[in-house]
Order: sequence, then structure tokens, then C-alpha cells
Amino acid sequence: MLEIKNGRLEREGKTLFSNLSFIARGGEAVCVSAPPRSGKTSLLRSFLGFLPLDDGYVSVDGELIDAFSARFFRKQMSYLPQVVDLPYQKVSDMMAQLLAFKKDVSLEDSKASLMALWKELGIQEESYSQELKEINYIQCRLLMLTGICVLQHPIVLLDEPTTGMVGEEMENVGFCIRHLTRQGASVVVTCQEHDPIVRYCDKLVEFNTHPYS
Repeated sequence: MLEIKNGRLEREGKTLFSNLSFIARGGEAVCVSAPPRSGKTSLLRSFLGFLPLDDGYVSVDGELIDAFSARFFRKQMSYLPQVVDLPYQKVSDMMAQLLAFKKDVSLEDSKASLMALWKELGIQEESYSQELKEINYIQCRLLMLTGICVLQHPIVLLDEPTTGMVGEEMENVGFCIRHLTRQGASVVVTCQEHDPIVRYCDKLVEFNTHPYS
């Protein structure tokens, strides 16, 4: 269970959010919706322990995430950032590095689970050997999300995972979110207002602060 209680965060004297409280229980996806540059990424960084709140607290199963515990809790989390800047040449290199975080499971077994998921999503197995420069930003983030599904971490943070996506791409992200909750993960998804991804989540949290600039 991931929780924020009475959270307040400021940057350069401007309040990004305040009195923010919600819980993402195991097997539940919470969608956090707000305008661009309103603090959604900062919220996820607070959950990761990189950006301490100015007031309130964040916790996992009742244990506070602070400067001392954050490193431990991050080992239980998967995070899909908005900006993906990868130093790899091939999709296989990227996925091998990601799947290495799955402890006590061989890369071969993890890859087999990944291929089974790709088959459900209609992703060609040949994509695994593609050069990263041959696929676009949207495809890259979707492939990373499938890797996160295979990792099966109990907490998953997705920062605007549907940016630039429409149609089948959007549905695939929604499928992955439901896949994660079926595994029992606590999932927090950020999005901008009126994003259709809301329909794949169990709860909606909105905050309407003035965008940070």
C-alpha cells in the first residue's frame, strides 16, 4: 500500500500541491490528473524519496519514506519516467538491463514471460532484436512498460504513460495497467486532464494548482 497524507510541496516559493491525500492499495490503480507543469512528476519523485515533502508524509504499508528508508523502498518500485534517454543500441540491451532487476529469475525465463505478454498485446517478437533508433519514442515507452509488468514489483509509478498515444497504443497501456493490478501491484498513474487512460484506473485524484513556471 502506497500513501500520501496531507502532502504539500513547494518549488522556489510556489506551491505545487497541498493537503494532498490518497492511498493506492495493492491491486489498485490510482490516476492523478492535473494540468501540465502542476507537480505530477514531483509527486512521483516524492514517492521515490528523491524530493522530500514540505509538509505531510509518504509511506509504504505504514512505514515512512524518508532519507533513511527511501533506498530500501525504491527496490520495491518500478518507475516509468516521461523522458526516456537510453544509452543502449538495441531493444534487447534495454530489456536485458531492465529485467536484470527481477531477482532469482533467469533472463531466459523473464524473456519468456515478456514474449507471452507481447503476444497478448500484438507486439512482434522480432522487435526484441531491433535497433532502438528504428523505433519511436512512444514504442520505446510501451516496451519499457511491458518490462515493468514482467518485473512484478509491488509498487509501480507511471508518469504520463500515454503521452502522444492514441487508439491501440492507448489500449495497450491500459491493458498493462490492468495486468499490473491483477498481479497485486499498487499503481499510481499521472496524466493530464481528460486523458482516456482514466477508464483503466480504479480511482481518480485531481488537483488544480496553477502550473509551475
